Amino acid sequence: MNASFYIDESGNTGTNWDDKTQPYFVYGGWLVPDDRKEEAVNYLNGILASIQGSELKAKSFLKGKSGTYRFYNLFKKLVIEFGFLPFFGVTDKKFMIAAKIVETFFDCDYNPNVNDYLSRPVELKKALAVCIFQDEQVMQNFSTLIKNGTVTIDLMKKINEQLIQIFQDQNQEKVADTLKSLSDENLSKMIKEFEVLTSNGTRMRHIALTGTMLIELLKNIEFYSAMQKSYVSVYHDNLRNYDDVFNDLRSKFLHKAVPSIFGTDSKPFLSNFPHIDSLMLLNSKDEILIQAADLLCGFVSKTFQEIATKKRIDDNSIIVFQFLAHLYDMFNDVGIKLWNLYGEYQFLTDFLSAIFQNAEFSSEDHLSIIDAEFPLALNK
Repeated sequence: MNASFYIDESGNTGTNWDDKTQPYFVYGGWLVPDDRKEEAVNYLNGILASIQGSELKAKSFLKGKSGTYRFYNLFKKLVIEFGFLPFFGVTDKKFMIAAKIVETFFDCDYNPNVNDYLSRPVELKKALAVCIFQDEQVMQNFSTLIKNGTVTIDLMKKINEQLIQIFQDQNQEKVADTLKSLSDENLSKMIKEFEVLTSNGTRMRHIALTGTMLIELLKNIEFYSAMQKSYVSVYHDNLRNYDDVFNDLRSKFLHKAVPSIFGTDSKPFLSNFPHIDSLMLLNSKDEILIQAADLLCGFVSKTFQEIATKKRIDDNSIIVFQFLAHLYDMFNDVGIKLWNLYGEYQFLTDFLSAIFQNAEFSSEDHLSIIDAEFPLALNK
C-alpha cells in the first residue's frame, strides 16, 4: 500500500536561530495511506466548512480554551480511524548554535589537535554543546557567523578565547587545550567554510535548518516504507527561495539504488531513499492535507513553548503526547523514529516531566560523557 507524506513547519526563522519569540523549529507532518486519503480530505473539508475559513491554520484552530480539544479530536480521527502517522522533529534553535560551534571548532580539517572521531554522530558532540549552551556571549558572537555567513578574524579569535574559558571553568582542561594552539589560518579556514557554503552570505538558506531536518524526516520515512514495502510521494508547502535546496536533495537522495548505511546503530544515515518516489512543492492554500500538517506542527510548537515557560499542560495535550510517546516507543523498537527532539538533555527531561507528571526523570551527566569520550577524539 503506497502513501503520501504532507509536510509543513512552524517557527522557521531562517538563519536567525536566536529568535526568542520563536525558540523552536517544528518540522513535519502526516504520512497518509493513499487508500484513505479521499475519506480524510472529506473529513478535513467538513471541519473547514464548519469554521467558515479559507484554510485550516494552527493559529486560529488552536485558539481559546477549546483549541486543544479540537486538535485532540482531529488527532484521534486521523490516527485511529484513517491510519495517519505523524513524523516530525522539534529543534531548540538556540541549542543548534552551540552544536554548530562544536562542529566548527572540533572539526579535524580545521583543528589539528583532534581526529575524526567528532565527525561521527557521537554523543560527545551533544555533551560539548551543552557546556557551551548557557554562555550568552559566545552564543551571540557565533550566531553572527550563522546569520551573515562570515565574520572578522578578530571576532573568531574572541570566540575561541571564550570557548577556552568556558571549558576551563567546567574543569575540561583537555578540551580547552585543543583550542589553545589554533592559528589564524585554522580560524580563517573555519570562516571560509561558511563563506563558501553561503556564497559569501548570498545563499543563507544553505545553512538554515530546513535542509538538514528534511533529510532526517525522509530518512525515517524511508525506513518505514522499506519495512512496509511501499512507496511514498512527498508534498511540501512551497517555500520561497528554497528551490535549489530541494533540487539538491532530489539529486542526491531520490534514486532507486540500494542505499548504503553509515553512522552508528543509534544514529544511522542513508546514502539515498529508494522508496521515496518524488518531492513536490504545493501551495498550502490549495492542499488541505498540508494544512493538516500545519495544525500538527502548530500544536507541537504551542505545547513546547508552554513547557518552556513552565505553564501547566492541559489534559487534552497530555493525552495526545502520551499517545505520541507510545507510538514513539513502538516504532523505535524497529529502528524508526516517528518524532525526535533536538536540544540539550534538560530539554527532554522537561518535556517528559510535563507529560508524565507523576514520574521522576533525570538528565544525562554531560561532563561524565566528555570525561569518558573526549580522549577518543584527541590526536595522539
